[in-house]
Amino acid sequence: MHLSKDDRIFYHLAQALAEDEQHVSIFSFLETLKETHANINICSEDIGKLNFKQQYKFCRELLQKNETSVIVCDSPLTAIIASAYRLKHKCKIVYDVTEWYPSKKNFPNPSTGFLFKILKSMLLIFINGIAGVSSNLLTFGEHYKSLPFRLFFWKKPNFIHYYPDLKYIKSKKPHLIQDEICLLYSGKFNVDKGINKVIEVAKLTASKAPNTRIILNLIGFYGSEEDKNLMNKMLVDTPDNLQVKILPYMEFEAFCEAISNNDIFLDLRQKDLENNHCLPIKIFYYLACGRPVIYSDLKSLKKEVLVENIGLFTDPNNTEEISEKICTYIKNQSLYESDCRNSLQASQEFYHWERERQIFLDAIHRLTNRTKRS
Repeated sequence: MHLSKDDRIFYHLAQALAEDEQHVSIFSFLETLKETHANINICSEDIGKLNFKQQYKFCRELLQKNETSVIVCDSPLTAIIASAYRLKHKCKIVYDVTEWYPSKKNFPNPSTGFLFKILKSMLLIFINGIAGVSSNLLTFGEHYKSLPFRLFFWKKPNFIHYYPDLKYIKSKKPHLIQDEICLLYSGKFNVDKGINKVIEVAKLTASKAPNTRIILNLIGFYGSEEDKNLMNKMLVDTPDNLQVKILPYMEFEAFCEAISNNDIFLDLRQKDLENNHCLPIKIFYYLACGRPVIYSDLKSLKKEVLVENIGLFTDPNNTEEISEKICTYIKNQSLYESDCRNSLQASQEFYHWERERQIFLDAIHRLTNRTKRS
């Protein structure tokens, strides 16, 4: 489940529908928010602590009030609630699959017993399958998350990729990075997402390039108090030419503005089974800034990002190679600017929302037998 103004839900799917002159409302279980913005009605209520029967009753009344004809769901629970509502009310259900079920998020306690993990995983797989069968339309943002649903061979998968709407991203002309360079990481500050490797790379780079001021911008949040303590320890005894700035979680448009002021983007998450098959969507926002990206060489990225010379995809544990790549950029401004141009060109030609927007609207039009607008 996501917040009301999640980038995919609000800034992509909902805005596309509103611009198509359809009446759009967003409901999230995770917060209480009542407002209308860009012709989108947000009527969210924090009901996560209610039991399923209470959640269903609340949602049924909300759907009846809005005379809902199409329900776009982002989780198995909401899809199942929508299918129960459909028993008495005519509507179509779209299940937009954006998460794994089961996922590491479902087992936050590492001491959870093996048998419990197996039983909970089987239950989550079953519930996810029920949600898939109950839906009229299945949409996916990435390849690997569609694979479990290929069992439903009679349901054609529809891919609506996570690419950014370029109107929110500012691509600025690259500046000379020999004297000062800004590195950026955004996301959860924990080992799983590679924050330790990012800091290690920044330290190594600062040591190798003592005449260059290295600024490491970190945007995000701590996964736990343990993660915060670990990060604080890693930030002790940093080189004099390294400055680390920790910035809090930002709203979508503020985030898009903030990232445009950086020179190289890093994401060095661990290559476990889930991470390897989960597409890190921020990479497309970084490319839209017209800057090189340095990422773990995940299977998901090899499947999706087919352009070359936009940075480095490598073993996240090879911090020596990664720091050398950054130092090469510092020493070779023309190579750096060439990769900046390649990144921006890839974004403008392939990885942008405008094409995906029409694919989404066409799928909704087919579902509702609505004539395509000119």
